[in-house]
Amino acid sequence: MKKGEKESLIAKEKNRLWHFGRKLSDETKRKISLKKIGCVSPMKGKHYKMSEETKKKISLANQGKKLSSETRLKISLSKTGKKRPDMVGSNNKSWLGGRYTYFKNKALIRDNYTCQKCGFSDKNIMIVDHIKPKSIYPELELDINNLMTLCPNCNATKTLNDIKKYQTGRRVKEKWKI
Repeated sequence: MKKGEKESLIAKEKNRLWHFGRKLSDETKRKISLKKIGCVSPMKGKHYKMSEETKKKISLANQGKKLSSETRLKISLSKTGKKRPDMVGSNNKSWLGGRYTYFKNKALIRDNYTCQKCGFSDKNIMIVDHIKPKSIYPELELDINNLMTLCPNCNATKTLNDIKKYQTGRRVKEKWKI
């Protein structure tokens, strides 16, 4: 290879593999560093923020330009990243949104934010509870007809009654002091 010539990608890869894991002598290291003199990255040391004027110029220059569908796909993929299937949607333990929240809000609106047992109404403290417990009837978890709006007092009473009715274990009784 002559001075000033660029290495091909194949040659670079061969050199990389040949040097991989080898110890270089001090003389070889010195020669390599001398060869790289003058080959400074054009962006080295340039850590500046663009002015508002420069941003406007770039924005104007890019107006009307259409990105190809391939470029748009690449941009989209770079922003999304890879998703773990065990952490997507309702499988994620910290996920707060979704279907249950939707049905909960529908039940609150249907019941006009009013307790279905005592008639108390306060939009900020109402609780949506399952009529039949979802632990025993999982198929009714997202059934809006199995949801009712309760105030905190009525909800506590209903929970204790549900424990008596559906769960008769000793540990449950001790926990709730029944």
